[in-house]
Amino acid sequence: MLEKGSFYRGEITKCHDLSERAQTENDRGFWLRLAERWEELLRIQQSGGPNFEAIHKLRFERPLMFKRRAV
Repeated sequence: MLEKGSFYRGEITKCHDLSERAQTENDRGFWLRLAERWEELLRIQQSGGPNFEAIHKLRFERPLMFKRRAV
């Protein structure tokens, strides 16, 4: 099993690769925000422990989920 830091770096790389191949600006933004989330997890892991305020900020939701209209 990979070390957490190696796993996070791999996920960051995948997200950046997927953002480069995305066909829409929304998709590119999604992958870049997800990469930022992994980067924050990596920073938390490297600092030696969780910063609960930082973890709270990691909450991530795709904007499209909130644009649905009641029919």
